[in-house]
Amino acid sequence: MSRLFRTAIVGLAVAGLASVANAQVCVGTPSFSTGSARVGGSVLIGDQSKAYGGQLALGTYHNFFAVGNYSHAKDDNSDGSSNAGGGSLGYEWAVGGGSSVEICPIVGVTAQSGS
Repeated sequence: MSRLFRTAIVGLAVAGLASVANAQVCVGTPSFSTGSARVGGSVLIGDQSKAYGGQLALGTYHNFFAVGNYSHAKDDNSDGSSNAGGGSLGYEWAVGGGSSVEICPIVGVTAQSGS
């Protein structure tokens, strides 16, 4: 299972979460305007593979936030599987006090093991 495939799975999960009202413009995920925590997950069951992932984010509205994620993928045709995890820290800053333009500097790290 390619890294691009796993990235697409996570991307689709994040895109689904972004449909929630008050989405952060610069990050594309729900903002912390209604609460200080978010939990997300995704599952993909295909003909030849299975994958799942989860995410936990903590932060405050227009302030610092932290995101951690984990994903696991398994190829049914072999013993191959992989695990990936990562985290990022960022700051959500509304330019001019409005919510239509935001700047979100983010720093993150991701690690993967397996085939």
